[in-house]
Amino acid sequence: MSHIATTNPRATKAWADSGYRTKAIDHGAALGIDVDPVLR
Repeated sequence: MSHIATTNPRATKAWADSGYRTKAIDHGAALGIDVDPVLR
């Protein structure tokens, strides 16, 4: 997600596997990206 935020500064939304829910949401929030967990 860091790479996406760096290369695409307009990215504001991402989807992540629900298995990584907490880590992905926290990391996305730190980068200004809203993360929605999706089912496997």
